[in-house]
Amino acid sequence: MHNAVVERRPAAVVYCRSEDEVRAVVVEAGEAGLGVVVRSTGHGVAGRSVADGAVVVDVGGIDHVAADRRRITVGGGAVWLKTDAVCEAAGVAVTGGTVSSTGVGGLTLGGGIGWLLPSYGLACDSLVGARVVTGNGTVIEADDAATPELMWALRGSGAGLGVVTEFGFRAHPLLPVHGGSFAVDLDRVGDWAGAVAELMSDPVPSTMLGPSFLFRDGVPMLSVDVAMHGPGPRDLARIDALRRLPGIMSDTVRPRSYVSLQTMIDEPSRSGLRSYWTAGYPAMVRPELIVALAGRIRRSPSGRSIVFLENLHGAYTRPPLPTSFPTREPRLSALITGAWHDRADDEANMDWIASVRDVLAPYLSHHDAYLNYSSDQKGTGRPDAPARLRAVRTALDPHGVFV
Repeated sequence: MHNAVVERRPAAVVYCRSEDEVRAVVVEAGEAGLGVVVRSTGHGVAGRSVADGAVVVDVGGIDHVAADRRRITVGGGAVWLKTDAVCEAAGVAVTGGTVSSTGVGGLTLGGGIGWLLPSYGLACDSLVGARVVTGNGTVIEADDAATPELMWALRGSGAGLGVVTEFGFRAHPLLPVHGGSFAVDLDRVGDWAGAVAELMSDPVPSTMLGPSFLFRDGVPMLSVDVAMHGPGPRDLARIDALRRLPGIMSDTVRPRSYVSLQTMIDEPSRSGLRSYWTAGYPAMVRPELIVALAGRIRRSPSGRSIVFLENLHGAYTRPPLPTSFPTREPRLSALITGAWHDRADDEANMDWIASVRDVLAPYLSHHDAYLNYSSDQKGTGRPDAPARLRAVRTALDPHGVFV
């Protein structure tokens, strides 16, 4: 598991390499009265891909990827690194995870924030088809014409609907990309706070901006992560203006390949740490919030925690298809990720996470949170979602095989 805090004991873990194997495992588990959970990469911090006494269907071996100008076809166990490489070779793209080791399945089913969000929305916004193994082992070839309610549920409600063995995404044009990070000395954050807050409130159209507070080589800093897809001269000029601010320790913002953009904040050493994540949607980012978060990161007891902000705008606000993801007004996302090694440090790190949450609390506009960013959040914040989701789940899995 990605998160060492998750300590559950399944009855069995079955590594499947084909849809037929998935079907056989689901049927046998149901006949034995055992629940089933699905694992792609185990990357999810909440540990929803493992349950006590259940059968874990691991689909990591079903990782085929193909792409052409119209469609991107991805196996249920593929990760974004492989998917992005195939897409780049075909000259197409779809919004993928900001960390390339993330599984395509979990990210998409939970919504899918990624670097291309301003251009193409969430990952789930491009989902046009799927192959789903239901609770009785039947395979459904899902699309909006034949199974509109299932497609609605697959776009953002999370897991528990069945085993998705294949995803079909609409392919989008891959435009030139720029990206990287400005690493900023925390002692100069006051000089950056106004500019960062302005860019978060009035975003550059082609750009996903992600100011984060983190440690590199044991040093706390502000990292302003930038991802630009097809930027015009005015967009580039607004980002270039940041270079005139003081305190830049390193500047890696430059033209990149697509795969380089998609891997620019990868940090595999975090896998297997003890972790707790909490998230929310701030109504705004003011300069004083940037300064306050800089103060909090200095106090992190582990030196591995991160506070990450993102502005959700552009195509995110215009989903082309019905989704179960919460409301789509332009908004900001905040993520607090605590990460540490030892169980003995649990209390200190949880107290620190709570202190950062207290700093963010006056700014939060919604009680829900992005499903993929939360150790606790379940389901979707849409008011109409619970009844609709129950109806879809009941139709697919009337005997409750999936837990």
